[in-house]
Amino acid sequence: MIERLPDELLTEIIGYAGLDNTHRPSAQNIKRFAPVSRKFANCTQEILYQDIDLVVRNKSTIDTPKTAHKITCLFQTLLKCPGLRSKVRSLCLVDCRKRGKSPSAWIGLGEHVRSLALPVEVKYIWLDEAQRRSSEAMLVGLLSVVTNLRGLHLTNAGNLSLLSRFWGVPSPPILRLLETLKIEPLIEAVRNDYSPVSHFTGVHGQKNTSLFYHPAIRNLAIMNIHNGYVNDDRLGELQGVSRVTNLVIHGWIQDMYLASFLKRFKGLRRFVFIEIPLPILYFNLAIGLREH
Repeated sequence: MIERLPDELLTEIIGYAGLDNTHRPSAQNIKRFAPVSRKFANCTQEILYQDIDLVVRNKSTIDTPKTAHKITCLFQTLLKCPGLRSKVRSLCLVDCRKRGKSPSAWIGLGEHVRSLALPVEVKYIWLDEAQRRSSEAMLVGLLSVVTNLRGLHLTNAGNLSLLSRFWGVPSPPILRLLETLKIEPLIEAVRNDYSPVSHFTGVHGQKNTSLFYHPAIRNLAIMNIHNGYVNDDRLGELQGVSRVTNLVIHGWIQDMYLASFLKRFKGLRRFVFIEIPLPILYFNLAIGLREH
């Protein structure tokens, strides 16, 4: 009888039955329903791939080698199983500065990049990054195959110059439907080799390549930031961000810097500022630093 239920309703039932003791979805619990039938297997996949957190945490730090491995494995899986790509609705990722160890994954990435309709310059830069086994090359590769992605959470994101190059590409084959972007740069303020400038101004010398200019993004959240992120020297040419309508800022910013930052968003309808004490902010940054 339950087999006759619509897939949407059965998916809801499996998701509820798969909650753990803390009322959170448990992959282990949900997987137990897959062998029941093909219908159950499809509904189970729908739940498991809908919201994916690839960040492997070890208490208060991030295990970057394991996270890099998970990013590589998911990319390989989605290349081999195209039917799973549209199921992924939200991703939590890390630019972990670690290289995946699977040679076949890097070969697959190169073949994938060559198959895309991209400007020669962008394709060349991406292939060059892939040949050097850059972690960002694999991260962008993963984002390019999740065609139905609506939410992206970038944790410990550094200088994502490759990702920013796609906003000037007509009909970019990446993040077309993205509506919500959450950036959580835990360590950029205390490490010179991680710069928040790319998030705000994009590729150096090129206009409108900031992540904030993405044409589909409506909801933007920026976590753990302070005055140094939003002064005029940092923001540079960031002006007229018109698509973002909902903005959440979490951190410690003086009024003068906050006002200057908000003027750059022309389409805001809702703004939330969650202020945290400065000592707590730097404590969070220190945790991120220890991990690296």
